[in-house]
Amino acid sequence: MMTKRKLGFQDRWMFNRVLCEKDVCRKILRAALGIEAGEISYLNAEQCFEPLTSGRGVRLGVFARGDGRVYDIEMQVAKERDLGRRMRYYQAAMDVGELGAGADFGDLPESYVMFVCTFDAYGKGSPLYVIERQCIDYRDLDVGDGSPWVVLNATAWETAADPGLRDVLR
Repeated sequence: MMTKRKLGFQDRWMFNRVLCEKDVCRKILRAALGIEAGEISYLNAEQCFEPLTSGRGVRLGVFARGDGRVYDIEMQVAKERDLGRRMRYYQAAMDVGELGAGADFGDLPESYVMFVCTFDAYGKGSPLYVIERQCIDYRDLDVGDGSPWVVLNATAWETAADPGLRDVLR
């Protein structure tokens, strides 16, 4: 006999199922990124990218495409080392399939990697960490890579100034 268990949002199956609803996906993108995602033309849970036959592939939690942007949304329930390097690898795996031979780098879409964490990944108490590359010598220089990383901290939901973000994190 199968037993029923209550699934929370952080459960992989439930997270993927809920975020594959276009309206829910747009709500999370709007709350975390402050942008209107508009029409989502492609939405898939457990999207695989395997750039090399002998290399490590990537299975993205929820992959979305729309309005000239691509998004990866991950649920992270265990505090693991090297989150920054993991985001870097996921970003690279997403980008490698975006350009055909001889295509211009300017054709790369804006690309977002987002981790929804059930803990504070950076220990600063912020509900939202937006990480972008910048020039160390000229901090006001925009390098224009169009690929921010976003880390959400569900434990700080009460401190989120934006009601939409507070609702998502709760």
